[in-house]
Amino acid sequence: MVITPLNRKNSRIFLIFFLIAACACTAVASAASTSDDIASSQVAVTAISLDPEILMQDDTGMITVEVQNFGSSSVPLYRATLMTDTNLKLQNQGTYDSLGSLGAGTTMKFTFTVNADTWDGIYYPRFQLDYSDPSADGLRYSIPVQVESTGIEVSVLDAPDSFSDGKKGAITLLIGNPRENTVHGITVTPQGDGITSTQRSIFVGDLKPGESRNVTFDITPSQETELTFNVNYKNGINAHNATVSLPVTFGEDKMGADMVISGIEVSRSGAGYSMSGDVSNVGLSDAKSVIVMVDSPAVPIDPDRVSVIGALEPDDFSSFDLTFNAQGVSSIPVIVQYKDEDGNLYEEKTQVSLNSMSASTGTGSGTFQSGQAVQDGQPPGGARTGPFTFGRGVNSIPWLEIVLAVIVAVGIVVAWRKGVFGKIKGRIRK
Repeated sequence: MVITPLNRKNSRIFLIFFLIAACACTAVASAASTSDDIASSQVAVTAISLDPEILMQDDTGMITVEVQNFGSSSVPLYRATLMTDTNLKLQNQGTYDSLGSLGAGTTMKFTFTVNADTWDGIYYPRFQLDYSDPSADGLRYSIPVQVESTGIEVSVLDAPDSFSDGKKGAITLLIGNPRENTVHGITVTPQGDGITSTQRSIFVGDLKPGESRNVTFDITPSQETELTFNVNYKNGINAHNATVSLPVTFGEDKMGADMVISGIEVSRSGAGYSMSGDVSNVGLSDAKSVIVMVDSPAVPIDPDRVSVIGALEPDDFSSFDLTFNAQGVSSIPVIVQYKDEDGNLYEEKTQVSLNSMSASTGTGSGTFQSGQAVQDGQPPGGARTGPFTFGRGVNSIPWLEIVLAVIVAVGIVVAWRKGVFGKIKGRIRK
């Protein structure tokens, strides 16, 4: 076969065709590259969220990054990751090593789990999104992450000065959140040996930054102990704990009610006695359900076995009447029972002596007044008695003796002025 060389005309045609084809390929490649560059430039970070918003030391948190393609064509994605250093440790490394395409106008979320094994401070892990086209620049975005370990504050707002064995006392706590983010699921639980609480625990719930709430527990101790309140809460998914303690010691409640009886009068008829007097609340709190009664060896009898007073406010008083038998005894106990606002029952006993009583004139039944009353074993001083004493209080002043003394004094002065004493003296000399 004879190969005929191209003539000049055919050679020119081939060269023109080759140049046209080369230009077309170059234009297509350039257009594709330009399209990829434009598409990748339309991808941006639109939202960042952290849970919890502020980490505490050793907390685990989640960082969610949302990106959106604002372009008109899809962008092939290669990989997404979060670049951290030793301060924040990435827990889900490699989760987004293989990605598809981000369609036009669509969004995609990436969630990373980190652990704050570091000191308090602000750290900047970097979100990195790489495209399938190696020539296109990837998306880079730094995320500020704060680590701050201040916990919630717990303080005792109100508590009794002292406790009593088996008596209920109210304790109020103040729970406050000084953090810059919300804490969740707050629960308060009391704990202590010999402690019984009406509320086994109290659920507070969530506290926003700077928010506080009061909780009150009704505590009944059976022994002196250390009372601890455990406060459990969550920062994100992380459990935390705070405590506050106070000693439980037994003693007298300085702010409570204090009952004192006074002005006691006793009258006797046969083997029975009648007693009257006043009961006063000299304490600082209300006394409720106040009753007065005698105790053994005295035996209550009708009609006034018990004297029901009711409620007594501080500095208030009320009269009482009792009837009883008391054979062969020199004194009897008088009991005042009352309750506080929590329903705790209290009892105060006054020993009343019967030996110091003296009889007034009269027929039939004799009237007696107690010369001495002992409050909690301590005699406050006996009342004046005698034939010129009437009643009790102001009425117990010996008015008759005073009047007689005044009359005698006035008579002596008048006689002296009229010279009676001089005349008597002269007669004596003669």
